[in-house]
Amino acid sequence: MFLMLSKGPRKTTRSKSNRNRAKFKAKNRGRRNRVYGRT
Repeated sequence: MFLMLSKGPRKTTRSKSNRNRAKFKAKNRGRRNRVYGRT
């Protein structure tokens, strides 16, 4: 995954965007586990 990201164009705020993406991904994963984990 990191190799795929490093191939793209370099942004100046790359670390901030990566951190925000990781945060939102964690939030979405927790919400998904709460919603779909009631089987």
